[in-house]
Amino acid sequence: MKQMDPCGGLSSMIYQIIVPQLLEMMVDLDDDKEWSTKDTIEDEEDDSNAVIGESSLDRLACALGGKTMLQYSVSAVQTMLQNPDWRYRHAGLMALSATGEGCHREMSNILDELVSGILVFLKDSHPRVRYAACNALGQMSTDFQGIFQKKFHSMVIPGLLSILDDHDNPRTQAHGGAALVNFAEDCPQRLLVEHLPMIIDKLDQVLLRKYQELCTQNRKLVLEQIVTTLAAIADTVAQDFSPYYDRFMPQLKYLFKNAIAPDYRMLRGKTMECISLIGLAVGKEKFINDCYEIMQDLVKTQVDFENLGNDDPQIAYLIGAWSRICKILGKDFEQYLPIVMGPVLKAATFKPEVTVLADGETGVEEDDNWEVLNVGDQAFGIKTSGLEEKSSACSMLVGYARELKEGSDNYVEETTKLMIPLLRFYFHEAAEGGEKGLDYKAPGKAL
Repeated sequence: MKQMDPCGGLSSMIYQIIVPQLLEMMVDLDDDKEWSTKDTIEDEEDDSNAVIGESSLDRLACALGGKTMLQYSVSAVQTMLQNPDWRYRHAGLMALSATGEGCHREMSNILDELVSGILVFLKDSHPRVRYAACNALGQMSTDFQGIFQKKFHSMVIPGLLSILDDHDNPRTQAHGGAALVNFAEDCPQRLLVEHLPMIIDKLDQVLLRKYQELCTQNRKLVLEQIVTTLAAIADTVAQDFSPYYDRFMPQLKYLFKNAIAPDYRMLRGKTMECISLIGLAVGKEKFINDCYEIMQDLVKTQVDFENLGNDDPQIAYLIGAWSRICKILGKDFEQYLPIVMGPVLKAATFKPEVTVLADGETGVEEDDNWEVLNVGDQAFGIKTSGLEEKSSACSMLVGYARELKEGSDNYVEETTKLMIPLLRFYFHEAAEGGEKGLDYKAPGKAL
């Protein structure tokens, strides 16, 4: 007797009705003529049809898997990608981004076909379609990490580098750089080194041009991204970055010293990250001639720490830069410990706002600044601002103790008193894990 799927009818309805409806929602985009040239990016509204459709497709793929869903979604996407209306091509590519995690096993079998198809749209006539193609490649770099880089590095890297020439559409240009970060972070070092001269030449060209645009037009979006991309490349290729060190470090030091206006806080923070990651990549011997000058600039920023707002992005980047330089200098870092421990301890002792939610209370859930956590039968709302900084600071304390050993003795008692209560800190896994010796180097993903 043929075995029947008790949910077969429902599954068929989901695939044939709901998936096309979600894809149609993703087409609901405004044709904003200024979209691709905006220098400040605001988060898309979470209640827009396009965002709801994409996030729902993602959850549906994760819940139901790709065994049946993929054949429906790929067939629909293929039709969308042939549509002369850019919104359909954009939605089709974003759908591939959204379903990769849930349909991982099944999509792995057709990656060659998918990637070759996506690469074509890096040359699409519409900048937002090119943006979506970058997004798909960046997301696949993460969802299919390892095998994706090994199979497609010779096609994807040149393709994304070509997007960095799109100076007329800086938002698309920046997204190409962001996708390259995702690709590089999970790429074997030897493969990325094969393309390093080409990557370095392109990043150098764009960095110089975007610095000029910063000075003349006050535009910083692409410059911020290129600095981040350069950091990710250096982080992956490690010592192989050494021949290019003198090409970039003077520019980065100048940028760090002079990007002091309030509007440049994020740029300055990303530059701190880039400088310290390059230093970590090339090692103490190569970095040492610039290290102490950089340290003085970091110290000056540190002195101004009390004047920085709690939401100033420089704080997290400053803490991260100190920790990397500690790893570079080892025992030689001890002299700076009294300076750097203040903000680290301050961030680690941050107490987030927590509220107990009554049954049926939903106001907090609708606020992006809050998350809901269930502990037993009780629901709590927790304000997320400051949590990442708390998590990073806890990991930094681990790093200082690991690198300096007895050199951090003066802070053992204070750190222990801080860490023990965090064993029962349920509201953030990384902060709770700070006492377990977490790695403290990883930069965040771009996409």
